[in-house]
Parts: sequence; C-alpha cells; structure tokens
Amino acid sequence: MLRGMEESARSEPNRSFEVQQTIESGDRVAVLSHVRREQADIDIAVVHILRFSGGRIVEMWDVGQVIPKDSPNALGMF
Repeated sequence: MLRGMEESARSEPNRSFEVQQTIESGDRVAVLSHVRREQADIDIAVVHILRFSGGRIVEMWDVGQVIPKDSPNALGMF
C-alpha cells in the first residue's frame, strides 16, 4: 500500500487530500476526505474504511465519487 501511495504522489504531485470527518468504532475507522486532482481537474469525495489489529491496518476499503461542479446543493458534498 505504501509503495502505491508513493508512486501516486510522484505521478501527481499537486494533488491535495483534506480530511473532512473521521468516525471510530472499536477496531474500525472511517475517514471522509476531499481529494483535489489538479492535473485531471476533478474533485473527489473519498471514504476509507480501515480495520486495525495489533496497532496495524489489516484491512482497507475505499469508495469514491466525483464531486459535480454544478451541484445544486448549497453546502456541496461536505
């Protein structure tokens, strides 16, 4: 996982990742984030769900949705 993240950072250095909210319950953590990809000119809402054991991440799931530029919601995705 770390190698993939490092390669992604090299290939798209101007991407930003801003955590909006975190939720913890027992051995699970969910993180809602706003990803901005300048090179692709898109913003994405991403949720990572992690399961921990022994102080390490042992499972990870993620889902993402492109944030529409013309959303009628005044508050946006967040």
